[in-house]
Amino acid sequence: VIGDDTDAVASLVAAARLVAAAGDPALRAAGLLDLSDGGLGADVYRRGRVNLDLLAEAEPLIQEAHAILDEAAGLVEELGEPLLPPLASALSTATDRVTEAESSAENAMALLRVLPRLTGADGPRAYLLAFQALGEARATGGVAGLYGVLKAEDGRMELGAIDPYSRLVFDRVSPDIVPTWYEKTYGRQGALDQWP
Repeated sequence: VIGDDTDAVASLVAAARLVAAAGDPALRAAGLLDLSDGGLGADVYRRGRVNLDLLAEAEPLIQEAHAILDEAAGLVEELGEPLLPPLASALSTATDRVTEAESSAENAMALLRVLPRLTGADGPRAYLLAFQALGEARATGGVAGLYGVLKAEDGRMELGAIDPYSRLVFDRVSPDIVPTWYEKTYGRQGALDQWP
């Protein structure tokens, strides 16, 4: 009667071994990225520069950990419902934890894949930062009263001056490119003339 449960125990043990094996490359990646404080460490970001070489070194380690965790998730997901309640509870806990670890590894892979591009590894980039003032409430949080430009090139990050939006060069929006209802409703309130 409990033959399936003994198979489930064997699968849980195999999954536990895989999770432990995934810990090795994950810990090596964490050591490279200095994740001891819960964030990207000083070796990854120092003096306005993202160390792209460290990111490139950590990415295959996270991919390896993810592949192993994916295998472990496959083992626990294919098991049926055990008859013994303690085993059912253990399976549920293992499934949740392996799924969570796999998801974390997947998020880390996505971050390591996109971060180099975001920091200008493939050429210069510029990002407009708009700062909202919560004192003037709007649906998105507040009026964007200040702005800045963040420049990124080959991992070097540089934030220019933070200025009031009034310093932006802003030409009047032509009524031809906004819907008539918008112009009628908001045009009298400066919506075609003012940046916010």
